Amino acid sequence: VGYGKLEVKEKLPKLKPSSLNFKTYTGQSVKVLGTSKVKVKHNGLMKDLSVVVVAGSGPNLLGRSWFAELELGWEK
Repeated sequence: VGYGKLEVKEKLPKLKPSSLNFKTYTGQSVKVLGTSKVKVKHNGLMKDLSVVVVAGSGPNLLGRSWFAELELGWEK
């Protein structure tokens, strides 16, 4: 999620340092600002899930680990 796109009801989550490295499909590096745990509600489920925050304003991406946690059923 891009830092400028964080939708927060109370205050911004505290970010933990991260050693993750991301690149765009054109090979440019994406600066990782940190990671955090956030509360996610979907179809009545409430989960604490990890989110990676990056600099910039690109589209938000849903991590693969969220699919099973939120029981999205896309693994079939």
